[in-house]
Amino acid sequence: MNRRDLDRQEARAGALLQHAAAYEAARDKLVEIYEAGDRIRSQYAIRSALVHARRAGAAGSPPSSPAGALAPLKGWAMPLYLIAIFDAQSRRPAGATVDHARPLFRVGNGQAGWADLLPAITQTAPERAGMRRQAVHALNLLEREHLAVIAGRGGVAGRYDRVQFLDETGDGTRHRWLRRYSIPRSDSVGDVVHLPKAFFLNGWVHVLTVAEITTYLMILDLQARYPESGRDGVFKVAAQRVDRYGVRRDVYATHRQLAGYGLIRRLDDPARSPDGRIIKRSSPRYTRQPYRFRTFDSGFDRPALTIVSAHLRSQRSG
Repeated sequence: MNRRDLDRQEARAGALLQHAAAYEAARDKLVEIYEAGDRIRSQYAIRSALVHARRAGAAGSPPSSPAGALAPLKGWAMPLYLIAIFDAQSRRPAGATVDHARPLFRVGNGQAGWADLLPAITQTAPERAGMRRQAVHALNLLEREHLAVIAGRGGVAGRYDRVQFLDETGDGTRHRWLRRYSIPRSDSVGDVVHLPKAFFLNGWVHVLTVAEITTYLMILDLQARYPESGRDGVFKVAAQRVDRYGVRRDVYATHRQLAGYGLIRRLDDPARSPDGRIIKRSSPRYTRQPYRFRTFDSGFDRPALTIVSAHLRSQRSG
């Protein structure tokens, strides 16, 4: 890893630790949702469409998935969308269509608002204004990617208190009310991947980057599609990764961090170094083999902020 990347990792670790209290407060609110919910689940179903390439980009650019489109961007759009799914599935049964009734902020003694479910890491003063900016930016991105509908026109007071989340397809060609988010049924095998409850309750949804989440969901989907590959691991060559998932090289590179956090195991080609460079060729016709991966749900059983910040800082000393 070059010096610039090491400095970036060090800065990220420092920001996590600086705002540890804010991350913990947001995590506590997710625990409240889980404990107050009518549906106690060990896993939460995410439609694979979230990471499946849905369309060609403008002017012949490569295909894009909803997650892949959000992966390079800063902000809380992807975490907020997954939190909305967690919230819905904690309250409603499989098959139910969900009207998301949360306001932007908690009102009185009512339920937490969307902004309250994100870490308050803004430098804007007063803090509430910064929290609003974070949440509004996330919701606007989700609407742009056809994953949410915001009520009313721009500038209308209270419009962010009436947000309807849409299904994971991000299909902007279908009428939005036909795409209101519904909870996948138990017979949706092959069409969904599952995130364990610890992904939310131990703060991983807040601490992982959007690119890391996207790469993890892609690997989960590959495992669901190719269950027979459990021992040898799953993989996608570069062209298939872009065509099928809309995942570019810089997003895919986050598999190194996921392995460092203990969330996946990377089964390396012995002819390659950890950073991907070829260190020996078994023959003049040697073909570089793709990385293979297996996920570990148990990796989420540890506190995200502690694990991630420690690993990021270890990169420099390592």
